[in-house]
Amino acid sequence: MKLKHWFILQIFMSTINGLSAMFMPETWMGMYGMAEINAGTVATTQALGAALFNYAIVAFFARDAQPSTGRKAIVIGFCLSHILGGVFVALATINGVMAPMGWMGVFFYLLMGTGYAYFWLLKTDN
Repeated sequence: MKLKHWFILQIFMSTINGLSAMFMPETWMGMYGMAEINAGTVATTQALGAALFNYAIVAFFARDAQPSTGRKAIVIGFCLSHILGGVFVALATINGVMAPMGWMGVFFYLLMGTGYAYFWLLKTDN
């Protein structure tokens, strides 16, 4: 697999989740079984959506980038961000903040984090 394909997967997943969280925060939180829906959680979910959509924007512009220090920095940042996101979503799911659908979020965060770890640590000439 090429890093370009991983960036394209990132664009797809982050666009869908980012736009959903920004423009339909109550629906998005409901999908994950978050019971505490108030002005604060809506605003936080919209901010998360903006951050997720930012992943899509960065991946879009990085998808055709040649190997460089900048591209490696993007890969490292995405890797660490996804792994940390997976850990925190797992903790929220374990503690009952999210319904079992939270495990789907954990899966996607860790899948993407693992993919970026592969491109960062093992496949350096992609």
